Amino acid sequence: MRQISVFILDDNRDAVSRIEILLANNEKVKICGSETDPERALPLIRSLRPDLILLDIEMPGMGGFDLLEEIREDGYNPSVVFISGYEKYAIKAIKESALDYLLKPVDKNELNLAIQKYIDRLNKSSQSSYNILKKLSPREQDIFRLLQSGNTSKQIAQLLNISKNTVDTHRRNILKKLNIYSTTQIHLNYPPEK
Repeated sequence: MRQISVFILDDNRDAVSRIEILLANNEKVKICGSETDPERALPLIRSLRPDLILLDIEMPGMGGFDLLEEIREDGYNPSVVFISGYEKYAIKAIKESALDYLLKPVDKNELNLAIQKYIDRLNKSSQSSYNILKKLSPREQDIFRLLQSGNTSKQIAQLLNISKNTVDTHRRNILKKLNIYSTTQIHLNYPPEK
C-alpha cells in the first residue's frame, strides 16, 4: 500500500514538532507539509491536496473549521483529524465529518489509531467503489469518478463535452442507485483512489 500524505496545521510550533516526531517512524505516512499560520497553509493545502489533514481548531485569524470550509468551497473534501486542547468542539467536529478528534498533547497511540482508521476507511472505500461501479452505466461511472474528484456539474459537462443538464440527470440517477442524498456523501464515503 502507498503511503498516505498528511498535512499538519497547528498555530503552536511545538505541537507541530511533536506530531512530526510521533509520525516519524510510521511507514504508512508521508508528511507532505506543515504550517503554523492558517493563511499560509491554505494555498499549500490547496496545491498539495493531502489525503489527511491534522488540523488545530483554535488559531489566530482563521480557525480550523473556517479553513476547512474554505477548502471545501473548492470542491476538495479531505479527511480531517481535528486537534484541540478542549473537548468543547468535539460535537461540531463530528458534524463536520471529522475522521477523529484528538486532545492535546496528542498521544502517539491515539494518533496511530486515527491514521489506521483512515487507512481502513480507504481500503473499505476501495472495495465499495468497485462494487458501486458495477451498478452504474459506463457514462454514470465516468461522472461518478469526476464527482469523487470534486468536480462540479459544470466542470464535468465541460470535460465530457455534454450539457450541464445531462450531467445533473446522471448525478441524480447515481445518487438514487447508491441510495444517498448528496454529492457530499460521495466525497465522504468514496474518496478517489490515488
